[in-house]
Amino acid sequence: MLLSSLRPTQMTVGFAYVEVKSIITQRHGGTALEPFLRDHAIRVVRGPEGTYIVDHHHWAFAWHRLGIVEAPVRVQKDYRDIDSNDFWALMRKHGWLHLFDERGQRCELEALPNSLDGMQDDPYHSLAALARRAGAYRKPKRAYISFVWANYMRDRVKIDSDTPGAFSLALLEAMRVAREENAADLPGYIGPK
Repeated sequence: MLLSSLRPTQMTVGFAYVEVKSIITQRHGGTALEPFLRDHAIRVVRGPEGTYIVDHHHWAFAWHRLGIVEAPVRVQKDYRDIDSNDFWALMRKHGWLHLFDERGQRCELEALPNSLDGMQDDPYHSLAALARRAGAYRKPKRAYISFVWANYMRDRVKIDSDTPGAFSLALLEAMRVAREENAADLPGYIGPK
C-alpha cells in the first residue's frame, strides 16, 4: 500500500526512535528488504475516509522518510461501510487512537494529521521506546501502551537540549526511573535490578 495514503491515529512519533528504525531498515537492503518489510507489516484499519495505521507508526514514518513508496499492511478491521461517527467510536473502543500532542496534552480528533508528514516529534516517545529496548521494562502487548511510559518519563526525566549527549543522559535517567517502585502499576514493569 502507498505509505503516502496511510492516515495516522496518533499525533506524534519519536524522531530519535524513527532514526533507529531507519538504520535497522537500511541494514536489510537488496533482496532482504522485501521480506523484512513483510515481517514488520503496518497494521491498519480501513475506514470510511481512508486507511488508518493502528500499529507500527514508527516503521511507517521511517520507511516514508527513506523514500520507500509502498509497504505491506495487515488489515485488522474493515469499517468502510459504516458512518464516520460510528467508525471513530469503534476506534476509541478498540484503543486505536492516541489524541495527545508532543507535550502530552490531549487534542481533538480533528487535530490528527492526515498523513505521515504531519506527525510531530515527541522525544519522550523515543526515550520510552529506547529504554524498553535496553531492558528497562517489557514490551506491552497492546499498541499505544508505550505512551503511558512516555508520559511517566515526561514527568520525571528532563531532556536538557536536543543534543545527542543530553538525550543519552536522559536515557540513563529513564532506565533508572522505569525500575522505581512508583512505576509498578505500569504495563511491562520489571522492578528494581
